[in-house]
Amino acid sequence: SVVSGQSGFVPRSFLLLQEVAADGRGGTGGRGNEGAEDAGQPSTLNLPVLVRRLLLNDPSIVELDFSRQCLSQDSVVSLGAAFEINKVVTRLVLSNHALQSPGEHLAFLLQRSCHCVRYLDISFSAMRSVPREVGEMPHLEELHIHHNHLAVLPKSIGMLANLRVLDASFNKLTAVPEQLHMCQALEVVELRNNKIASLPSFLPSLKNIRTLCVAHNPVKDIPKEILERGNKDLLNYLRDVMAGSTSVYR
Repeated sequence: SVVSGQSGFVPRSFLLLQEVAADGRGGTGGRGNEGAEDAGQPSTLNLPVLVRRLLLNDPSIVELDFSRQCLSQDSVVSLGAAFEINKVVTRLVLSNHALQSPGEHLAFLLQRSCHCVRYLDISFSAMRSVPREVGEMPHLEELHIHHNHLAVLPKSIGMLANLRVLDASFNKLTAVPEQLHMCQALEVVELRNNKIASLPSFLPSLKNIRTLCVAHNPVKDIPKEILERGNKDLLNYLRDVMAGSTSVYR
């Protein structure tokens, strides 16, 4: 269950930890549903309690938000051990510098949280690469990696057969990986504010795609007015290119 706040959701895990503190069983809990983005300070997690409940597959902990936690290596190792056993958590947020060393620790956590996670957010983390281990998460439906320093996406992204939403906007991507054509479940592809100069021809052939955003990219092979018109005209244009006819736009 989720408690809504100004900055989104507050995972049940935070509330459980708060309850533990209130019962006098040690540790301090989360801030409840106060806006995490506005406060500037992370919720204080009672990590041993959380790890114990993850190991027990506590059914009330389905969403975990470690935003701004800056987790140490010891914390990452503890969580990794719990994730290997846990079959309940489906939503994992590691954004806003959740990890002290994202390059080193992210692959470790992803390998161990692949059982049931359907939503993964690792945005705002100053990452320069996405670990190939992301491709080992067969149930993943939403991947949010926006606002990083990514120049390329891993080839393993093509293994995500259930991926519906990919948000890689506000990065430094120069190309869309060909492997993305294997993600036929894709509905939303957000690539705004990158350095992409050309779009691959397979994009309109993704059978479920309904949103394709490439605004603020130096795309050279598509008329500027088409890019400015937005999603529907862009998809229609790309489909016409596939069919060999774009005269209607000239």
